[in-house]
Amino acid sequence: MTGSTLAGESDESVLNIKARQAWHFGCTLSGMVERYLLVFLAGLLGGSIGAFFLYVPILPIIGVATTLIGLVAMFLLGFHAGHQQTALTTQRYTGRPSFWSLWKHAR
Repeated sequence: MTGSTLAGESDESVLNIKARQAWHFGCTLSGMVERYLLVFLAGLLGGSIGAFFLYVPILPIIGVATTLIGLVAMFLLGFHAGHQQTALTTQRYTGRPSFWSLWKHAR
């Protein structure tokens, strides 16, 4: 039982050493600057959006967003309908001759 515990501890210590080494290599100056910039810019974006919604009433924004969503939906539906592979069938009305046949008979 003691041998398995020692083997487990040695495996764990190897993992700890590898984790420390990985942290050391990931903790460079450029990596830390990127992390701080990412957090700062996310906070700035969230604050800007919050300030915008405090300044501008929400109802016109919802109206514009709904209109844009409707336009995009109509475009996508038209695109989908235009690319359907359907065979066009033409049927002739046999009760009365067409204009061209009347033109031929009139000559």
